[in-house]
Amino acid sequence: MTFYVVTQAKDSAQVYKNTETLSFEGFVQGLMRINGNNEEAIKTMYTPLPADKLGFPNPTGTSLGVLAQMMHIHQLHPGNNNLIHLQQKVQFWINNNLNLDHLSRVCTYATFKDETSIEVPLYQWTSDFFVRLGQHVYFGETLAKIHPNLPQAFLEFDERIWKVLYPYPGFLSHDMAAGRAEVVSALCKYFRTPKEERSDAAWLIRAMEEEVTALGIGTEDLSIIVFHLYIA
Repeated sequence: MTFYVVTQAKDSAQVYKNTETLSFEGFVQGLMRINGNNEEAIKTMYTPLPADKLGFPNPTGTSLGVLAQMMHIHQLHPGNNNLIHLQQKVQFWINNNLNLDHLSRVCTYATFKDETSIEVPLYQWTSDFFVRLGQHVYFGETLAKIHPNLPQAFLEFDERIWKVLYPYPGFLSHDMAAGRAEVVSALCKYFRTPKEERSDAAWLIRAMEEEVTALGIGTEDLSIIVFHLYIA
């Protein structure tokens, strides 16, 4: 393998733009394979699609694996239906969750000082709440109802994600695999829930589901594909 080391931040933009000689596709496909996607699903995700296909525009006839990056960029582009919509959800969630009453109910790891204050371990609390916030913004309330403690399961996986990146042998990575399986299982249940019950999901999640299922990819492989969005 050839490794390229970028030593200056100003060069990183050029790396991302250089899609002809430098590609992240191999890395992403490797992650998909390690995390459980079957070879047929990986091949389908990285097979070029017609330029005139239905759904998200694809003028260059690229694969859905590459197009997914463009879809995420579209979701984060300024506009009332894109980034502003997410920002409004973020603000609403913060206003409703960053108050003493809510913190005292959900932060089981907190130490209560008195009726007006609690003490929380900073790393655990910020990790917990950033994951809960991201999950709410992208998946709405349904995923939290399916698995109320899903952020904790994800954090247990995230603490050991290096075992995925290096790929560690299975008999030494049961702790990582257990957290990953729990998140993927919850996502499976999420996508098997009727669409009308999860209409509060971000456009990106709904659009990815439509694009992936249109290619004949099943729910389990869809859940693993979206699991990588959850990580991101």
